[in-house]
Amino acid sequence: MASDGYRFTWMLRWALLLALMFPLDARAAEPEAAEDSPAPEDVQLRTKDGLHLHAVYYAGTQKKNSVPIILLHAYNGDCHDFDNLALMLQHRGHAVITPDLRGHGESKEINRDGRTEKIETKALRAPDFVDMWKFDLEAVKSFLIAQNNLGELNIDKLCVVGTEMGALIAADWAQLDWSWPVLSNGKQGQDVKALVLISPEPNFKGMKLMDAISVPEIRSELAIMLIAGRKNSRASEDANKLYKHFAKFHVDKTSPTLELLRPETKLQGAELLNEKSLGVEAAIVKFVDLLVKKPFPWDERRSVLE
Repeated sequence: MASDGYRFTWMLRWALLLALMFPLDARAAEPEAAEDSPAPEDVQLRTKDGLHLHAVYYAGTQKKNSVPIILLHAYNGDCHDFDNLALMLQHRGHAVITPDLRGHGESKEINRDGRTEKIETKALRAPDFVDMWKFDLEAVKSFLIAQNNLGELNIDKLCVVGTEMGALIAADWAQLDWSWPVLSNGKQGQDVKALVLISPEPNFKGMKLMDAISVPEIRSELAIMLIAGRKNSRASEDANKLYKHFAKFHVDKTSPTLELLRPETKLQGAELLNEKSLGVEAAIVKFVDLLVKKPFPWDERRSVLE
């Protein structure tokens, strides 16, 4: 039988090994800042239905290897909910854009029939939320395609991160992106390769998350990360159900990545990002880094009408 001294030494060595493998300080997993990262830039976009769409753009530093990432806020949120996460992703070389969805932040003016009208958050109706993914995100993608054609990023590695309502908007838009057929003279879509859904809303203003993720391409072709605080039973259960749904289509080791993160907290949505001890932002950065290694070569993207 081993002596007490030998047993103590063995347990000490094992504890040290675990400490090295799983550091308690979540900040240890955060990436180091890249040198000379461009300053965030306010951009003003125009949607097809006349909305003045405000966004903040964080240019990537890896040129054609930069992964483009769209960060989508929750209802009553705005682009600044992601200030720290956007910088962390940019410091890894990625190109990040955080729009104020219509009726939020600085995206509250729309031109209709030659008149400028105000859109307030509390006055938004069900069709306005559809327009978020139908018009707002298409304007954001047009901006990213222009950056792609300048060699500043690779649009074919597009990732979308959404919190609560924003997660539902992200899934609906991914469905739209994958619905465009590939024509003989070029791609129109199939650019979204990953979704990060944080405390996703199963239903919101007539939109249903299951409708979007039941599309074969969304449930099997995309890398998926699901995040929800474990101590909020409803949100945790919703995330677990989604994970089981996707797991049925991610059975092959060669299939896209599927991850479920449920930190021990009641916090949800953007609050999960703000609590540094949870390490949620660092986990998202690590997940997005996987896209850098995926074999999606850069290509100039021209309009299929040209």
